[in-house]
Amino acid sequence: MSNHYAPPEWDEASDPPLSDILARLSCALDLAEGMPIGHALRTCILSMRLARRIRISESEISDLFFAALLKDVGSASRRTQVFDLLALESTNAQLFLRNRPWDSSHWNHLPQLLQQSRLGPNPAVGIQRVLRVALHKNRIARGLNRSSSEEGYAVAQELGLSTRTAETVLHRDEYWDGTGRPTGKRHGQIPLLSRILGIAQMLEAVGTAKGHESAIRLLHRRSMNRFDPGLVAAATLLHDQGPLWNDMESQNLVATALRLGPQNSLLPAPPSTIDRLCVAFARIIDARSRFTYRHSERVAQIAISIGVEMGIDEHRMGVLRRAALLHDLGNLMQPPPTSEQQAKPTKDELTLRDRHTQQANDLLQATPGFSEVAEVILGHHERLDGSGYPLRRKGEEIPVLSRILGVAEVFDTLSSERPYQPRMSPKAVYSLLEAATPVAFDPRCVHALYVTAALHAAA
Repeated sequence: MSNHYAPPEWDEASDPPLSDILARLSCALDLAEGMPIGHALRTCILSMRLARRIRISESEISDLFFAALLKDVGSASRRTQVFDLLALESTNAQLFLRNRPWDSSHWNHLPQLLQQSRLGPNPAVGIQRVLRVALHKNRIARGLNRSSSEEGYAVAQELGLSTRTAETVLHRDEYWDGTGRPTGKRHGQIPLLSRILGIAQMLEAVGTAKGHESAIRLLHRRSMNRFDPGLVAAATLLHDQGPLWNDMESQNLVATALRLGPQNSLLPAPPSTIDRLCVAFARIIDARSRFTYRHSERVAQIAISIGVEMGIDEHRMGVLRRAALLHDLGNLMQPPPTSEQQAKPTKDELTLRDRHTQQANDLLQATPGFSEVAEVILGHHERLDGSGYPLRRKGEEIPVLSRILGVAEVFDTLSSERPYQPRMSPKAVYSLLEAATPVAFDPRCVHALYVTAALHAAA
């Protein structure tokens, strides 16, 4: 597809701050990790309080702030890797996996997992697979954590954040005694900000699940082996004096995090940074399955080609590109497919599928600078005859950009391999779209697709 598109010069006065965008998008990462909504924000708040207690510099505060919000950005594909590894077909078993944070201790729950799962049509093979995984659990856990840490490091760099922010994400699971991951650093070899973040994420997870006192007791038990004893003492003092957990039950965690964050946290982010953020999240979304690798970026390229042919103005082209990159954002909030080998999605998966555009819309409507993007995503599965979802809109009720995105998404999906369907040729996909026009698809969008595809083929 041709891609004659230059990002528009957005009005800097209206550019939202990156901190606010990341704070809100972190909720999607929470759900992708099977954590309660607000996990990253509460971790950020705890990190800020501990960091200010030990009086680190404002530049370090800034780097830690972004690292706390992005700490799980490399982990979105880890659960899918686990599902692929175990190849469990029981929905109950997969929900069991999804609802527990992943670390090496998680493998101790495999006996319970065996009890809850039907293990597919061949139980003996399923049991052998699970036991084989259990036998190599430490090596597997190391590999999964190393992969997610390195992916998080790469994403932070792609966003143009500081090297210190990227390294904080990379080493957040290192332990004081050198038994952590991914590199086995110990004591002062572990970056200070990573040590702070490691304590904060544990306090948040345990404090939310079992209460603040339980979190502090566990922190003390793991002092000297997992956590820096000096930071443990500082966190304990904050707990005893009261302010450590303030506003953790607040309905506006974003405001609390921004208030405690760096002084420059509300500086506007340039459009190029927001565009890089959209690309980064597109890759996180698509990493959930080998069948969707770079799907969102291809959809964006196709949508932009259609938009250029249709004469869409520069501002709306920017909106269209961001919407295309984030069109499957709602999928981060859903469990991975029950199997990549089955003939077609299950009824439950289809029900969840119908919700993903609404989920993305709800999240992005609350994210500064993304309301137009949210509206485009909400409508991209609507069809002109009202047969689409989630709102059954018809005809002119569907925004033009949503119609473009809908055609682009169908074209890439059908011309790519999927577990439930073979790859179709571009010509066959176009014929299918043409047959459904103008009943389901806008003739202008389908014609523009044909023109750009023909030009691309000629080139």
